[in-house]
Amino acid sequence: MTAAGENVPGWSVLVVPAILKGTGTGHLKRSMALVRALRATTRDAWLFFTDSSKAESWTKQEILDAFPGELDQLSIFEGDPASRKWTFVLLDKFRTGIDEFDYWRSIAPVVGLDEGGTSRGAFDFLLDTLPALPGSTIANVSDPRLLDLPSRKRSRIDNISSQHPLRVLVSFGGEDSAGLSEPAVLSLLTSGQSSGKVTVDVISGALSSSEPNERMAAAGARVLGPIPNLKEQLADYDLLVTQYGLTAFEAAAAGLAVLLVSPTRYHERLARSVHFLSAGTGRRAASRVAAYLPRLEEAAARARASLGSPAEALNQTPKPDSGAITSTGINIRLSPGDNTSSGTYSSPSHNSSPNSEPEPESDETRILSGIPPTRPLARLISSFTFPDGVSCPLCGTRPNVDSRMLGRFYDRTYRRCASCGMVFMTRKDAPPIQYARDYFFRDYKKQYGKTYLEDFFNLEKAGLARIDRIASLPGTNTGGKILDIGCAYGPFLSAARSRGFIPHGMDPAGDAVRYVRDELEIPAIEGFFPATDPRDAFGVENFDVVTLWYVIEHFTQLAPVLQAANRLLRTGGVLAFSTPSGEGVSARFRKTSFFGHSPADHFSVWEPSRAAGMLERFGFTLEKINVTGHHPERFPGLSRQDPDTPALRMVAAGSRLFGLGDTFEAYATKKVSM
Repeated sequence: MTAAGENVPGWSVLVVPAILKGTGTGHLKRSMALVRALRATTRDAWLFFTDSSKAESWTKQEILDAFPGELDQLSIFEGDPASRKWTFVLLDKFRTGIDEFDYWRSIAPVVGLDEGGTSRGAFDFLLDTLPALPGSTIANVSDPRLLDLPSRKRSRIDNISSQHPLRVLVSFGGEDSAGLSEPAVLSLLTSGQSSGKVTVDVISGALSSSEPNERMAAAGARVLGPIPNLKEQLADYDLLVTQYGLTAFEAAAAGLAVLLVSPTRYHERLARSVHFLSAGTGRRAASRVAAYLPRLEEAAARARASLGSPAEALNQTPKPDSGAITSTGINIRLSPGDNTSSGTYSSPSHNSSPNSEPEPESDETRILSGIPPTRPLARLISSFTFPDGVSCPLCGTRPNVDSRMLGRFYDRTYRRCASCGMVFMTRKDAPPIQYARDYFFRDYKKQYGKTYLEDFFNLEKAGLARIDRIASLPGTNTGGKILDIGCAYGPFLSAARSRGFIPHGMDPAGDAVRYVRDELEIPAIEGFFPATDPRDAFGVENFDVVTLWYVIEHFTQLAPVLQAANRLLRTGGVLAFSTPSGEGVSARFRKTSFFGHSPADHFSVWEPSRAAGMLERFGFTLEKINVTGHHPERFPGLSRQDPDTPALRMVAAGSRLFGLGDTFEAYATKKVSM
């Protein structure tokens, strides 16, 4: 391991493998390999063994003795995990319980790797390299290609059963807790159907009992100890007899026929869910494996299908929980600097944009490029940073098993906070978006057919309607001071001035701020809110109105934003904002599209019915909701209807009546100072 100063600054991961007896060694060996790959590129990666002192778990010394070439004792974290800061904790424990999960989530964001059980839905990010059971909570990424698959492959044999003798490898992992190896080997070597037609090698696992070895050897099997880098030796065989797990998929990738025998009913359900040929569960099933030799061609075909194409792999992923949505495809991007963008779902007033200029190679990119492409899992894991944390942006509550998962995608997860009800997004990495000039011109024109300035008149017209709603609220005086946060090129500021208000603008885009100051001659400052206090810049004590048009959803932390807005306003002053609606037609009927096409930097999803309670937390009373963005063509079955048909006109009226527009405006007044 390199010195701490050579690590990527601030990045650290704690990998926690399964060491419970009876769970096999696949999770443990994978975790060890992952930590080795990360540490080889100066990443601060550590293994942690939980409850290794308990009788039902393998001890650290037993693991060190069993895997002398695969485990560096210096990579084992010996202290209290809560004593230091981790970028995230990765659990590869098979089925983590709720109590243990609650402990890890109190320390850092939690990533699950092929995790099942009751905590599965609560992980901040889920990776499935092996397909989960149908009906399980969906993963953010589900793809067998994330396995470190063998590079060495055998040629495809269309008539594999004609090979003489048939070369069979029996391997039930490093533990074989169910004792399946012996009955499987004896079946293959003593059955009249297979006698003289097969040669059998059996792997005696590093943590398995040695007692059956003599009996298997006496029957004619070659008993082997643990084989380093076993996956690259698989191509020497025709058939692998094993249980559901990493080795089965490695054998499928190497071109073998695969026959499974399951140690538990859970393993059997997994085996059958992904097409492998299975002899059943337990030692009795293992004693019948010779009967499946005539079906070797089927076993080979099923093994190939278990990997499948990306589309086939997606079809094998589990269905989401009721009401949840999932990624629409597998798109693992593992080359340096790749990002996954999510399309656009915004109002014309939205002022964020992707930066079109190529960025210089970062330390992150250089580290990624240092991980060999044969380690796709380590490559993906090393890109996880969780830069904005995983807590609710409104109330700060950390998600738990009671937080409803609404959708998982390659780069993000959507949940509803169990405490305050806010729908929010957490990201594994920073969004590939920066605020720059191109959005208002090139990108804006792509979406709306004209640049932002060419659309200025229409945007100003919308601003006039908004300022009139503000002026209609009790206690609002024409001539008051307005601050528009995220003012862009100033159409709302221009509208406010025309109605007699005193406008002030604030925006992070310097080009837009210069236009507002120089062309519109309206005071404006460049800066991010709430880090920049506009009262100091403008020399005012407070404002009468603060507005955020399609801006509030961009903040990673809402509490400091709403607290600062409260401080900016006089008592009775107005806070007004617009945002996409989580209760509109798209969110209700097309959740996959709604979340999947939500911009990569929309961290909160507001709902009109919940806005009052959320604003009340920060001293505001909701006065008015104006639902906008009505799109009757987005209702189910109406996408191809002519816009001027009576049916669409009727649906549009219903959308307005029941508030099913895809955006809304909220108008609130300050009642209590914070």
